Amino acid sequence: MLCHARTIIGESNRSCIGLMAALTTSLAEIVADDDDISDYALWRERKRIVHEIYLAERGRRPIGIELLYRMRIIEMAQHRRGISDRRDGA
Repeated sequence: MLCHARTIIGESNRSCIGLMAALTTSLAEIVADDDDISDYALWRERKRIVHEIYLAERGRRPIGIELLYRMRIIEMAQHRRGISDRRDGA
């Protein structure tokens, strides 16, 4: 929302992209370091997101940016934990 407001008033969109990248990285680190979230839970969430994207594509519906950010956060958290299994085709 903050990025949207800045863009409306004419500020550079570059600062918004940097802000979202930093936020995504921070959230991924928090998720990766949380011992209450198992590797399996991360894997299941990633599979669920992949399925949501598949359903949206099949139904010719737009894919929400929040879904893409969630996918990126999960991928970054898995990478940080050293999980590199990509057998699900995504």
